[in-house]
Amino acid sequence: MLNIFRKIIPDRHPLRLLFHKIKGFLAALIYFFPADNMIVIGVTGTNGKTTVVNLITNVLNTAGYKVGMTSTINFQINEERWVNADKQTTMSPFKLQKLLRKMVREGCKYAVVEVTSHAITQSRILGINFDMAVVTNVTPDHVEYHGSFNSYLNEKGKLFKKVSKGRKKFGVPKVLVMNADDKYYNFFNQNVADRKITYGLKGATVYAAEVEKNPEGSHFVLHVPNNAIPIELKLPGEFNVYNALAACAVGLSLQVPIETIKKGIEDSASISGRFEHVDAGQDYSVIVDYAHAPEAMEHLLSLYRRLTKGNLISVF
Repeated sequence: MLNIFRKIIPDRHPLRLLFHKIKGFLAALIYFFPADNMIVIGVTGTNGKTTVVNLITNVLNTAGYKVGMTSTINFQINEERWVNADKQTTMSPFKLQKLLRKMVREGCKYAVVEVTSHAITQSRILGINFDMAVVTNVTPDHVEYHGSFNSYLNEKGKLFKKVSKGRKKFGVPKVLVMNADDKYYNFFNQNVADRKITYGLKGATVYAAEVEKNPEGSHFVLHVPNNAIPIELKLPGEFNVYNALAACAVGLSLQVPIETIKKGIEDSASISGRFEHVDAGQDYSVIVDYAHAPEAMEHLLSLYRRLTKGNLISVF
């Protein structure tokens, strides 16, 4: 019956979207709106979301906080971390609200949630009162579902509107964290918030200088207002410098000391499925990466073309 329903009513038909909205509301209601009991950080964008979610979680863990996390590849509640076997970035609202409720029961102060455009359109995050929105970057993706790039961009922007217009929790400011170097920075910056923090390489609240890239990672000097500290990042590529800066900006906004932010970033080893090196004793390198959007593939192949003396073979 459900398959017939899906064939008759297109993905973005108003009736289909109403069905998703009812599911989202019921899920939040059944689990008693668990997000109201935590500080919730939503991370969106085209590329880098999973890496940023993991980096933010590592920074907060290093600061001594109890943290819950949901991402495409893994979940975490306090010390327990396990694989996301479904590989669905933002899961169904019932599974998501159940996981958030478990985070509350386990005493998590923070929840870090990876948010996709599909999840926003399909009301999977309905009933989640986000306190902070983070955007990595925006490039064309999922246009076949959303109908146009502008529709896709507007869906991403709804997370920022959700933070901007959301009900404030006692003593918790509404914060927007944005990539100052991204083409669509001004689109996200038009939203109102208690605090806005930018990151980038060309000049921002949080920025990187003296960037040195190598096959194993990058070295850069992290600059924040009135302070600076060197960072040894174990993730390669300039885009991972941006991902690290996004996590640093979140740490800064939550008043995590810069030395703790440094440790949290530097202790972050390779993330499964993100520039993951596979060593089985072979005399050549094998890299597994989840890149699928055109710009992500271009970044990946450009990086390893420069690092590869012989043939570069892509299995997609």
